[in-house]
Amino acid sequence: MIFRAHNAQRYPEYYRWLVAERLPRATRAAALFVIGLNSFFFILDWWVYSSNLWAFGLTRIGWSASMAAVFVATRFLDPVLCVRLGCLVAGSFLIGISSLGGGVTSAYWPALLILFLGMPVLMPLTAVHAMGIVGALTALFAAEPLISGQAIEAQEYVVRVFFVVSAAIECVVSAAVLDRMRFADFCSRIEIEAARDHLREMDAAKSRFTSNVHHELRTPLTLILSPLAALQAGDYGPVPAALKATLQTMEVNGKRLRKLINNLLDLAKLEGHQFRVVREKMDLRQLVTDVVQGVKPHAERKGISVTMGGFECMPDLYADPDALDKVLVNLVGNALKFTDAGGRIEIWCGPLESGARIEVRDTGVGIPAEDLSRVFDRFAQVDGSTTRKFEGTGIGLSLAFELVDLHAGRIWAESEGVGRGTTVCVELPIGAADSVDEMEEAIAGGQTAASEFGDGLTDFSEIERSVSRYGDSQPSEGDFNPEVAPHAPSVVIADDNPDMRELLRFLLGRNYRVRTARNGREALELVRAELPHLVLTDLMMPEMSGAELCAAIKGDPSTEKIPVILVTSKADHEMKVTGLELGADDYVTKPFHPRELLARVRGFVRVRELQESLEERNGELENALSTVRETQSLLVASERRAAAGELAAGVAHEVNNPVNFALNAARAISHEVAELQSMARVRAGEDAEASREAKECMATILELAEIVSEGLGRTASLVGGLRDLATSESSDVEAVNLYACIEATIELIQPTYSQRDVEVGYIGAAEVPNVIAREGQLMQILLNLLKNGAESVGVNGFVRVDVVEEGDFVSVRVEDSGSGVSERDAARIFDPFYTTKGAGKGTGLGLSTSRNLAEEFGGSLQLVASQGRGAVFELVMRRA
Repeated sequence: MIFRAHNAQRYPEYYRWLVAERLPRATRAAALFVIGLNSFFFILDWWVYSSNLWAFGLTRIGWSASMAAVFVATRFLDPVLCVRLGCLVAGSFLIGISSLGGGVTSAYWPALLILFLGMPVLMPLTAVHAMGIVGALTALFAAEPLISGQAIEAQEYVVRVFFVVSAAIECVVSAAVLDRMRFADFCSRIEIEAARDHLREMDAAKSRFTSNVHHELRTPLTLILSPLAALQAGDYGPVPAALKATLQTMEVNGKRLRKLINNLLDLAKLEGHQFRVVREKMDLRQLVTDVVQGVKPHAERKGISVTMGGFECMPDLYADPDALDKVLVNLVGNALKFTDAGGRIEIWCGPLESGARIEVRDTGVGIPAEDLSRVFDRFAQVDGSTTRKFEGTGIGLSLAFELVDLHAGRIWAESEGVGRGTTVCVELPIGAADSVDEMEEAIAGGQTAASEFGDGLTDFSEIERSVSRYGDSQPSEGDFNPEVAPHAPSVVIADDNPDMRELLRFLLGRNYRVRTARNGREALELVRAELPHLVLTDLMMPEMSGAELCAAIKGDPSTEKIPVILVTSKADHEMKVTGLELGADDYVTKPFHPRELLARVRGFVRVRELQESLEERNGELENALSTVRETQSLLVASERRAAAGELAAGVAHEVNNPVNFALNAARAISHEVAELQSMARVRAGEDAEASREAKECMATILELAEIVSEGLGRTASLVGGLRDLATSESSDVEAVNLYACIEATIELIQPTYSQRDVEVGYIGAAEVPNVIAREGQLMQILLNLLKNGAESVGVNGFVRVDVVEEGDFVSVRVEDSGSGVSERDAARIFDPFYTTKGAGKGTGLGLSTSRNLAEEFGGSLQLVASQGRGAVFELVMRRA
């Protein structure tokens, strides 16, 4: 079957359970159902077949009797056999009744369809069971006409047999599906039962483990607390004053740990139902008086008044004194923890009709209405956030609830809201004293409250600790150790626990300037007031948590580089990841070894010092680089002016000639104008001759005017080129006429080097595309390349400029006939201040500046050929 393939190991177990548990009950229930339904159908027999009522009645009586026999047989025979018999008997009688009504043509033949559909629902049949039963009944139905000898039309016979076969198939399929569902339910139930048993075992193991751990911890705690008490008592000699506070802190926290262990053990006993209260007659007034006297000194240190009232007509109360002592101390301790200075705590007791009522009232912070129902839940805390103000484990009130419940009493909390105080009410029945045997049995079995000698006093250790925390409500002064150098690295410590804060200050204060804060807000103020080298913070603090402090420090550009180390007792992976994601640099879990903490702090402080040193050096380098850039700009401008001055000497001759031409032409023009004036005076008598001479004068004037225009244009061109070269400021990149720039630059440099028999010329096409550049910068680059090439060639040398188009780019190649550039020089030729010229003949900025200018407008400059055949520089620019 499908189930055996799915789970061959579990299906036999399921089948045995099905046969033993389900089939007998289901068969009996189905037999009763069939007997009842069969009797109901007698009404239909009377209405439809009244003429043959006796035959129908006897048949139904026989059917019911057979089903009753099957009902009885389920208690003695095999359940599978009984199921098959019951189904076959029901089907056979149903076919027999149909035969009495006309066989296949009877009005009762659909009843067989109902039987097929109902069988897998009423009885837990497997597909195999259903297949055998419906197969036999279908064959019997098909053979009924042959057995009875009744005539029937073939078409009607085939149709009805077809419906019966279809119902049989549906019965088998339904049985298979329902069996699969039962099997799945069986498997689920087995797994749930196994999980339940496993949980019970784990719960029992946990209780045993807790009990064993408690007893194992008592020995080391005793070996810690007893020597501490002896030290404080002076049994080992005088105790230095500086050590007394540390010993007291160790003792308080040791007692706190012992109380926590006792509470956990009590909870473990309660979970395992191994805790019993030992009732005895007790004086409730005396118990409350002891608690009030024990808590009063601590309350006075915090400025809180503690009173007790009531106790009129109190009945005799039978209860467990140790258990009620734990209840009262927990309730009073909570009231003292959550009540501010100037508040009041009152313990009131009064009689009830069948017991006593205790109320612990305070004027503290109160409880929100939505949290009143869960304050007694185990490990529940009204404020469970990382910024909670009050510490706690969530065990005290839960334990009090369980202890009161063991006394058959009630405990609940009332509060009018936040800031309105809280009243915790306890109602206890009078009860009855346990027998001596029951007391001895409970004590011998360790089923009483976990306590030991002196616990009645040490129960106030948590109260003393909360009062000590309140006493540290003012910021500490004088955190700096006077022995530490004033310029030592500074560390900010943030922790809401004064003992932990003092420990960290003691560990770090010998080497660092330490400032302490009680929460993240105070720590952030200290960080902003003076940037420390490190922040060491607890994770859970009031007002601002360590995670929020870390986020604030790392989110501020002025403090983001300060290392932050999170110190916390919560060591779960998710909290670590959250702290590191917020930017924390490290994570230290309590308890930690002092040397480990000091090593981590030392490493991060050293890193911070190196960062500060690096930042200082970077600032110095940036200033130096700025100075170098300014000097470079001055040198570039100086070189540009020097180049302009050098070119001016060569240009002077070129400028002088066209100016002389223009001056001589101007004198001639003046003379010709005077001649025209004289000819105008004699014009009356010499018209023809004067006209001819006037025309000649006019032609001469026009020719002289062209000479003046050409000379002045030449002068303007040269002066304009020098102006463009001398100016360093350029506009944004634009489409520049490359050919015009080349011609203008050659025109500027040619006069200087033509005197040295150096040929400077352009060998490219006259029409070249415009390029994307800055005109002034482009001319300066070309001038530098032409000037370097002209200076590198000897007499009769040449410098040639060519333009090559390459797709979207245009290359300007400047080639000279000099000796070229060596490999060593080629590697550094574009470095600033590197020159191959002699001392005083160059600054080494020409090619470096040219490359930078080319890159500014999106071009590039490189040396493409050097040694042996002269140098070829290529300037590549984008096509406009």
